[in-house]
Amino acid sequence: MKIQTTDPSGASKSYRIKPLDDMTLGEWVTMTQPDPTTEGVEAYEQLLHLVARHTTLPRKVLNKMPAVEVTKLVDAMVSTLDEIAKAREAAERAAPKSFAFDGVTYMVPQNIEAELTFGQWESLTKVMIPQCTSDAESYAAVIAATCMPEGEEFDGAKMAQRKALFMGLPLRTAFDVSAFFFDNSEQLRSVIGRIGKDAQRSLLLKVEQALTSSSNSTVPT
Repeated sequence: MKIQTTDPSGASKSYRIKPLDDMTLGEWVTMTQPDPTTEGVEAYEQLLHLVARHTTLPRKVLNKMPAVEVTKLVDAMVSTLDEIAKAREAAERAAPKSFAFDGVTYMVPQNIEAELTFGQWESLTKVMIPQCTSDAESYAAVIAATCMPEGEEFDGAKMAQRKALFMGLPLRTAFDVSAFFFDNSEQLRSVIGRIGKDAQRSLLLKVEQALTSSSNSTVPT
């Protein structure tokens, strides 16, 4: 998606908003990661932070853009988040038997509660998921703990590295691999639910609140 904007000098510029099909799991995690530094920060600064994180535009550039142009970027960002939400709902509920990534084929358990070893389940539910700060990040944790190359035995020491690797996984692949797990494991849903509010709804709410607050305040120049 390309957004045409006009900079303060009147020049027209085109910025690309990355579409869902080109996004990685890590990029989704970054978009939805809670920001601990926004408490006490002006609403317009929160909004600039959210837009900059999604569009990768420098904050100095965003701060000088006309409000109507920034609104275009916000609308595009919200549209992408809505598309992600719909993709999660539409993800395949039948787990693929395997998926290939970075030259390696990873096997996908067809019954997560029956096939996972005690070590896998304990590592996932007691260590990896509790360390996640959003439900988006939990996707990487779940895939890292459950999907391994054929014949490989579980090694908890590899999980942090494997989770980091899967941050590069195409987002649609992550949805398709994880949807079956979340849909068919009440235990897993319960553990994920402890992370807190759904990250996307929280992010959209922050955008709405920032827009409302900034419209009622004076933005410094």
